Amino acid sequence: MNNQSICSPEYALREAIRFVGGQSALARVCHKQQGHVSHWLKSEKGVPAEYCPLIEEATGVTCERLRPDVRWDVVRQSNKSATEAVRGLA
Repeated sequence: MNNQSICSPEYALREAIRFVGGQSALARVCHKQQGHVSHWLKSEKGVPAEYCPLIEEATGVTCERLRPDVRWDVVRQSNKSATEAVRGLA
């Protein structure tokens, strides 16, 4: 296995699957069925971005590794701003 494949989103997803004990376990983390995880492995896009934070929290495999095409710095900052805005309303 070369470094490129070790750094690939598919490898990151496989690492997350191993960490939790299988596709069904990862599906439960994401509140989906096992077939979805299987599809993510076969899909060119991989994991839908909205599930990456759940996977990161459960496995430690970062969103950046799962979906390097997403600007996670922007997403995290906008989520932080939204959370702070909601807290200001309370």
